[in-house]
Formats: sequence, C-alpha cells, structure tokens
Amino acid sequence: MRFDAPTRVPTPHGTVAVYEEGSGPPVVLLHGVFGASPVWAEVAPRLAARHRVIAIDLLGFGHSDRPADPEALWAANQASAVRAALDAIGVGRAAFVGYDYGGPVALTLSAQEPGRVSAMVLSATNAFPDAPVPFPLSLLFVPVLGRAAEAMLFGRMGLWQAARMAVGTKGFALDRRLVLGDRAQSRAVAALFRRALRQMPARYGPVELALRALAVPTLVIWGDRDLFFSLDQGRRTAAAAPSAELRVYEGAGHFTAEEQPARFAEDVLALLAVSEVR
Repeated sequence: MRFDAPTRVPTPHGTVAVYEEGSGPPVVLLHGVFGASPVWAEVAPRLAARHRVIAIDLLGFGHSDRPADPEALWAANQASAVRAALDAIGVGRAAFVGYDYGGPVALTLSAQEPGRVSAMVLSATNAFPDAPVPFPLSLLFVPVLGRAAEAMLFGRMGLWQAARMAVGTKGFALDRRLVLGDRAQSRAVAALFRRALRQMPARYGPVELALRALAVPTLVIWGDRDLFFSLDQGRRTAAAAPSAELRVYEGAGHFTAEEQPARFAEDVLALLAVSEVR
C-alpha cells in the first residue's frame, strides 16, 4: 500500500485521505493519535492478500484536512467523515480495525450505523469514561502544576517522549516524523488529549455504550507492556463486548500493529474468516 498518493475524498467535516490495496471483503483500518495511515505499512499488505484494505487518515492527521474547530476532531465527526468517505468509494458493510483513537471512532461509527460493521478489532484503546489516567498525564489534574505540565506534555517534544516510553518490543524504533506529523497534526493531538482528559464522562460515555452494544465478532488485541492502557484495560474491554476474544501480545507495548505486525495481521485475518462464515 502506497502512502504518498492518497485519494482525497470530500466529506461534510473536511477532506480525508484514503488508501487502498487488494480485493475481496473490505476491511477498514483506523489509526491512533501517534501517527497516520502509514502505521499500517506492515499489516495492510498481509491483509490485502485476501481483502480489499482501506486505510483512512483521520481528520487532523496525515494527508487529511486540519479542521480549525477542535470539535471536528472528536469521534462523532470523525466517524461521520469515515462513513462519507466509504460511501464515496463504494464500500458498504465492512470489518473495522480501530487502534488507539481509531477505537472510539470505529465504535462510534458502529453506533451511528450498526449494519455497516461486520466485525470489529480493537487494540490499545479506551472505551470507558472512568479509565485510569496514567502518569505523567495525571499531572494535569494537580493544582497549580497542571498548566505547566500541560505545556510540557503536549508540546512536540513531550508527545515524542511519551510515545517512545510506550514502546515495549525490544529493537523496535518509532518513526518520529510519522508519530508527530507536521505542527498542525501535533496541535490536533494536543487538542484531543485536552478534551478527552477533561471531559471523560461526556466523551467516552457513548463510546462505552457502543462497545456494549456490539453484535458482531470482536477481537481485542493488547500489549502486556502498554504504559498508556494497562492490560487490565484490555481485559475490561473484551469483557464489555458481547462476543469478544482477547489476545495478549507478550512483550509488546502500545504500538501493537507496528511492534508485532505479522502476528497482528494473522489474528485479524482469523477473525475476518470467522465473520465471513456468519
């Protein structure tokens, strides 16, 4: 899958970049806040051997538009933009893989249009309004210190250091340019962090409801060294979905699809095979 020449698709919330490879039953890949669609570089070709693989840059990321209003970055608008993009390229019902922030987007889309989702994969994500806030993000809630912590954590250097800390697999190195993107992308990441942390009940209450309402085969993939979302969070996610299976990647951190792409793709293909039989 080439990530230098996307198809740009207008949506009501902004133009999004779409990448495609392969043929067969469609599977949609939604990235997280640390990067854009190239995070799937090692996974997408493996899936494309059997499937039409569609990777989408979320609004604010990669080659998609940078909305001026931070609210446009939130899951409901992102999900609507993804739906519009899929309509434009002729994709109806599909399997969805949501990593990190792609998880809330995929779950929100499943609530907006349940019939569009044939299977769901969630990895290293949050779907709960009461999820624990890990250190050092918890510093934002310390009186007086919070403002200084925010400036430090959500600058480009702070975001880069946080991403590096969340790697678990020995020998794996993140691509700084991919993680941070341009300065507008870094600002989008900071805006999402601020709103998510300060408005957790309002932002994630609907996401949890969507998770509990899933009525499709579901796979939850988690690294046991994820510093952002602990393995307990992965177990909780799998337990909340009506028909979910949990796969734990020993030694992996937050970046499951990048740290262990062959295993990730193999597990996704196995779920898709099950969903196609139903």
